[in-house]
Amino acid sequence: MKNGFIAILISLLVLGTGYYAWSQDSSAAGVRLDTMPDGGLRVYLDGSFFAEYCPDCEGTPIIWPICSAQGALMTRNWPMIDDEPIDNEKDPEFKNILKNAKWYLPTEEQDHPHHRSLWFTHGEVSGSNFWMLGKAKISQRDCQILETGDHYITIQTKNDWLAEQDQKPVCTDVRTVTLGALTSHPAFRYIDFDITITAERDNVTFVDTKEGTLGIRVPGTMDGTATKRNAAWGGNIINSNQQKNDDAWGKHADWVDYSGPIPVRLTDEQLQETKKFEADNVPLTSGGILIMNHPDSFRYPTWWHVRTYGLFAANPFGQKDFESKEKENNVVIQKGKTLTFRYRLVFYDGQISFDTACQLYKNYLEGTR
Repeated sequence: MKNGFIAILISLLVLGTGYYAWSQDSSAAGVRLDTMPDGGLRVYLDGSFFAEYCPDCEGTPIIWPICSAQGALMTRNWPMIDDEPIDNEKDPEFKNILKNAKWYLPTEEQDHPHHRSLWFTHGEVSGSNFWMLGKAKISQRDCQILETGDHYITIQTKNDWLAEQDQKPVCTDVRTVTLGALTSHPAFRYIDFDITITAERDNVTFVDTKEGTLGIRVPGTMDGTATKRNAAWGGNIINSNQQKNDDAWGKHADWVDYSGPIPVRLTDEQLQETKKFEADNVPLTSGGILIMNHPDSFRYPTWWHVRTYGLFAANPFGQKDFESKEKENNVVIQKGKTLTFRYRLVFYDGQISFDTACQLYKNYLEGTR
């Protein structure tokens, strides 16, 4: 306990003094995009890595890793890190990110392997399960860069939702994903995630279930139950109605904020010098993820499938579970029709107040990046 407390104090003192592995180059302002052999897109902001859009991770597109402006890893890294060939990575910064993800693996609960960083799927769509692994798949068939600004880039992909029975398309989607730094808070990074689903070939049914839909899994030290594993760990949830932790589950809200302690990113030298992982000595900083739902989104304000164990999801299809209804309220998209969903995710270092979250939401509604 004492060592853990000392580690927290040290980590707070060293913020901004070179403790992090990466070195932000102020001369490298703007956006850099690297295309990977597998079609993945790595986005760098102002000289440091932000996020990678992965077109296929066990049958679904995901975004992983995701780093804050100060370099902290902002989502759980298991199980993706288990499949990453670290030694073959050529980018020194990205290799360091993978090393940190591997090093801090003991801080993470290895449950729900379908919780993969940041993703969009649903539990049951016209008889196919897209939420679980090894079932139905979402296959990317097109990707293009729509726009690049000084501090943002917009990517658009087209995807087929393939039925688990015959791998034929159930529906299609177009995802417009903008990754950038907020002009109002340059140290805050954001992802605007807009998706339109089309019933191209037949009617499509989204079944009423809590298992969905825009999901993110927070770092292991941030999840609300982490205090059971270490007294220095454990985060908090609050929504726009000021409902907290378990009380925020299944509620309608404009936005939800999940924040808490996260591991400091270590340099290669520090990783090499540290001989043994010790939970009580994990150097910690703080940060959070704010997810906002736009009024133009289907069934705004959405229900939130946000759990104290680390799952953080917006689900507009879970009324039966969230409100203890006896009958399912399924949603049928008629052939040729669409549904659109709009969200903004903000990744920040440190802490934000309730008023700041409200202002960030106001900026989102006003179209401010």
